[in-house]
Amino acid sequence: MKDINSHYIECSCHSINHTINITHYPNDNGYPSEVLITTQLADGYGIFRRIWLSLKYIFGKTIKYGHWAEVIISPKDYTKMIDIFTQAQREQEEYVKKIKVDYLGKDC
Repeated sequence: MKDINSHYIECSCHSINHTINITHYPNDNGYPSEVLITTQLADGYGIFRRIWLSLKYIFGKTIKYGHWAEVIISPKDYTKMIDIFTQAQREQEEYVKKIKVDYLGKDC
């Protein structure tokens, strides 16, 4: 398996709760390249508020737009993100080309 690249991007406010993880899984063993973006959902509530929200969830009363957290990406991380997505795009294009060659039996 090729090396998995994982990068953590911290919010400009430097809160540990405002961190995203971008993981690039290179194409390997015939599978296409993937990029996974993970963020922690807002959890700044106290215990009673969290119990109340969980009870509402259990009984089907959900927040209209779901639970969201935001991360302000600083300019120093732009290049890192562009590199990750460019690499993933390049590998995806190679994968599609390989699939076309395997399917059609010739170089496309």
